[in-house]
Amino acid sequence: MWLHSKKNTVHALLQLNHDQSLQSTSTDSTTSASSKMSEPNITTIPLQEFKGHEERVGVVAVFPDKQRMVTASHDRTLRIWDLKKGIMLKKIEGHGGYVSAMAVSRDGQLIASGDLIGVVTIWHGETGERLTGNIENYVRYTDYNRILSLDFSPDGKVLATGSTDKSLKLWCTKTWKLLGNSIHFDDHVSHVRYSPSGELLAIAAAKVEIYSPSTRECIAKLETYATYIAWTPDGTRLISASINGNILEWDILTWQRISNPWTTGHTDYIRALAIDPNSTLIASGASDHIRLWQLSDRKNVAIFQQSSASLTFSLDGKHILSGSYYTDNNSVTKWAVDPKVPLQGEGASYGIDEAILFSLAFFSLFIFGNSLVDFLHLRHLISRKRALLKDPPENKVKNDVSWC
Repeated sequence: MWLHSKKNTVHALLQLNHDQSLQSTSTDSTTSASSKMSEPNITTIPLQEFKGHEERVGVVAVFPDKQRMVTASHDRTLRIWDLKKGIMLKKIEGHGGYVSAMAVSRDGQLIASGDLIGVVTIWHGETGERLTGNIENYVRYTDYNRILSLDFSPDGKVLATGSTDKSLKLWCTKTWKLLGNSIHFDDHVSHVRYSPSGELLAIAAAKVEIYSPSTRECIAKLETYATYIAWTPDGTRLISASINGNILEWDILTWQRISNPWTTGHTDYIRALAIDPNSTLIASGASDHIRLWQLSDRKNVAIFQQSSASLTFSLDGKHILSGSYYTDNNSVTKWAVDPKVPLQGEGASYGIDEAILFSLAFFSLFIFGNSLVDFLHLRHLISRKRALLKDPPENKVKNDVSWC
């Protein structure tokens, strides 16, 4: 009798969610036209400005302590800032050319910066002091081999460098010596990005290629010319910006493009992408302005009226930090993420179907003796169904990838 009641409860919960999903899908289809017509919020004045650089700010990064930011500029300096007070804490000098690339290790202890005369330098993340025995003692690129991109592996043991010599190099952060041979490409290596797990490395050398850092094997080649690439922090997707200003999503299981590219409305190619810590929002920056998008439905929810050469989100996802593209400003600006945009992790937020699920689940726990495992299993099934409804398999465009 108890087992029969338990099965009936499970069936009722699934049926209720199924009916709710159908109703939600129907409602979404009837309101899609009005949603597309809704205009994004436009903001012209930033919350805060960080002034001090004398040239364009090409890279912006936030330290894991959430209190500080580091910026790299064409004025050949790096600067560390207090995010709350907006004051400069440290000016780092030593580069002989424009600082064109920068990365901060996940623990915040190392800063790597590269310039347009081919030098990579390592700095202490707390003090800003140059570290001895760093990479520039082992390699100095020529003027024709400029540093374009840097990224630390998630465990901080390896630094990846991309340059105009059309190669990717991996460096040991303990000895600062080259690990194995360079990986060569047909074009300049403009972006290198480790996946959140560190198991994959995305390289943009005109087209995008995916490598295994451990084996140096090419896993996939994406048929797209990218000006910028970024992983979602949850590691489920790779985002790329194309030369025509579109944004593309890639499924990391199949390496197929997810649905069609979406047109951003930028009048210039996208110079920077940033994804919020919850993998729900994307910011795109160009010489015209910054746009904020919802990843779930690709809706443009906000426009920030300032040019952008670099972008990042604060670690709590509440702000966007951007380096101005035009040199008449040379500042970094802080913008508030639109409060109307739902931020997962900023307090619980559930849909109607999940609210009903919770109510009935607790009811079934006490009345019929269902276990918490049953409840968690139901929630997983509902989440899986929602994901399929949001992104059905038939929307995936095939034949955009070739395997190595």
